[in-house]
Amino acid sequence: MHSPKPIRALVLKEDSLMKLPSEINSQLKKSDSIRSSRSRAAKKEENIQAGFKKKETGNYNHEVQRLLDQVDEEFDNEVPILKVKKQRSTKVAPPANVSIRRHRKKNKKQIEILESHFTMDEEWSLQLVEQLASQLGLEKDQVYKWNWDKRKRLRKKAEKEGKNISIKRKKTKQG
Repeated sequence: MHSPKPIRALVLKEDSLMKLPSEINSQLKKSDSIRSSRSRAAKKEENIQAGFKKKETGNYNHEVQRLLDQVDEEFDNEVPILKVKKQRSTKVAPPANVSIRRHRKKNKKQIEILESHFTMDEEWSLQLVEQLASQLGLEKDQVYKWNWDKRKRLRKKAEKEGKNISIKRKKTKQG
């Protein structure tokens, strides 16, 4: 009894030699898709265990087998498409729940309103910050930080002017 042949092995008969190359290619593609899921090493091991030995009858079978082996090696060296897609998907899209914050300048109207409230009172309550944020279309953090930065700028300016005044006084006393 003959042991079963592997799926991709082609037995060429005299009448099949007359087939067009496109037909042979289509048969090879069909057999490739069936065999692509199994590794070449696993196939060789199965063949050895089953006692399968290649029978090469004629030059055409030898040539076809050589081409099939060459195609097998090419497929074995390729990265599966699914792995490539997984790698791309993890790098391309950020998680949906992460929002990207961008720095945007405040327009003139927003700055005028913030300035007018600042001239009335430099220390803002949480309630006022929330009210201004909703009125101006900004986040609470943005309004709070604007107020914080404005007070800091005023303190620095006052310190600088204080030093300048003291330097001028010393000059006038010496002179």
